[in-house]
Amino acid sequence: MRTWIFQGNPDDFPIYEYIKGCDEITWLVNKYEDKIKEGDEVYIWKGAGKEKGSAGIIAKGIILCNPKLIETDLDGPYQWTYPRKLKEELRVRIKLIDKRLNPANRVSREEFEGDLDLMNHAIISGYQGINFKLKDVQVERLNELWN
Repeated sequence: MRTWIFQGNPDDFPIYEYIKGCDEITWLVNKYEDKIKEGDEVYIWKGAGKEKGSAGIIAKGIILCNPKLIETDLDGPYQWTYPRKLKEELRVRIKLIDKRLNPANRVSREEFEGDLDLMNHAIISGYQGINFKLKDVQVERLNELWN
């Protein structure tokens, strides 16, 4: 089993509302499609977007399927701020097992930046992406911070 961070930008998609309103979600996969597997653990990272200082992990879940083409919900309540070009995109289904929507309860970007095991993670160093892998030491430390 691996542990991942999947990032969402609130300027592109209403990630907070999506997590709040759903217990099972889908998420885009644009990297590591051959490594992300059913049963893997995933943390959901809300990027700051225009709301500086608000980035951090807001949910934890379990991946329910290997990456596959899943239809984009073009009529649902949670819509991208720009039109999606593809009817189907490579995604996974995720069962959310814990949500931390209150900023005081989430693992913040500042906590990552101040932690020796997490401060050099790609999500902090400015790498643009959706799917991020974690090293074993980072998984252990993130689990400690989450729990």
